Amino acid sequence: MSVPAGFLVERFREKSVMIAAFVAGTVGSLSFGLHPSYRVAVISLFIIGSGMATLQTANNAEKSESEWSLSRTRPRRMLLYEIKMCP
Repeated sequence: MSVPAGFLVERFREKSVMIAAFVAGTVGSLSFGLHPSYRVAVISLFIIGSGMATLQTANNAEKSESEWSLSRTRPRRMLLYEIKMCP
């Protein structure tokens, strides 16, 4: 599920994919709770699992992007900090 979720994140950005994953998890949970049969349980658990796998992929993509931007700005910040500290 990670590969299709990665394609979705690249195409639609992290926030919209995370919202869709939460909606999928919610729909799966509601169907699991409201319709107690074996067939609905299997389908709803698949929907919940797909939503959570997509959510994890989108969350990891968001974290790696923020870490990348921090690593690019950190040397510049440290340089400015060192300039201010030196008399």
